[in-house]
Formats: sequence, structure tokens, C-alpha cells
Amino acid sequence: GGWKNRKVIEFYERYAKTVFKRYQHKVKYWMTFNEINVVLHAPFTGGGLVFEEGENKLNAMYQAAHHQFVASALAVKAGHDIIPDSKIGCMIAATTTYPMTSKPEDVFAAMENERKTLFFSDVQARGAYPGYMKRYLAENNIEIEMAEGDEELLKEHTVDYIGFSYYMSMAASTDPEEL
Repeated sequence: GGWKNRKVIEFYERYAKTVFKRYQHKVKYWMTFNEINVVLHAPFTGGGLVFEEGENKLNAMYQAAHHQFVASALAVKAGHDIIPDSKIGCMIAATTTYPMTSKPEDVFAAMENERKTLFFSDVQARGAYPGYMKRYLAENNIEIEMAEGDEELLKEHTVDYIGFSYYMSMAASTDPEEL
């Protein structure tokens, strides 16, 4: 099940602690996940996800992302405990989206696309799911299963910095003929 399986969080935390202990005297700057938002664009590569027939893929991808957020928060906690002066960040694959036209629909489509990317850094840097994402999840019947304590963990162990890869920009339009 890849990151759909909550058990992977424990494995990741153990891995992070092992690496922090091993390299604590050599490395000060760390990142918990490289391009964490790739789980939405390449689910197998970004989250080890293989879908079953009839499975709600969008729900599975966002559930996997939630598990990665929790794992990231646990890694931030462990890193700061083991290496108090360390800086631990998150990283997203940033693809800036511009509206294809000045039509309000295209501007809104571009904004929504940006939000789907920035959501990943918002949760890790601000420590909570932003309101716009809660609305998106509800509107799309996506139900994230959160364990008791997840929200507190995210809030208490935010990242110290945000990194990003920038490969390209793209344009958004509600008119398929414009693209």
C-alpha cells in the first residue's frame, strides 16, 4: 500500500532517527521529503501507490500525503531532539501556473492549481490544513483518516525552511480550446 499504509510512518521515523544519529556531526541542513507533492502527479513514484480497481484514487493520494506530513513532523521532532541546532525543511516541486487569459475563470483555475501545490508546504510550515484545502477535500468527497494526535503533531513540529524545485511554468484555462 505504500504511503496509504499508516505503518510506513513508523518505518520512516526509525529511518530518520538512524540517519540523524549517523550524520549529526556532518550535516546541519536536512529535508524530510524531496518534492513531497509529486504524490499527486506520479502516485507510484511519490508515494509507492498502486491502486485497486474501483478505488478512489484521489482519496488514496491525499491519505498518503497526510501520512507523509505526519512522518515529516515526526522527523522534524527527532531531528531537533538529536541535533538541536539543525535546520529541517520541506521541499515541493514548484510549477507556477499562470492564467491563459484574463478571464476570471482562467484566473481562478490558475489560483486553484497553485493552491494544490502550496498546500503541501502550507501544512508543513504552518502546521495545519488550510481552510481552502479543507473545502476542496469536502467538495471532492475526500476523507482523510487522522489518528488522535496527528493535528497536534503537525502544529508542534513545523519545518524550519521551505525548498523547491522549479522546472517550468504552465497555463490554466477552463476552455480546452485555449490550451
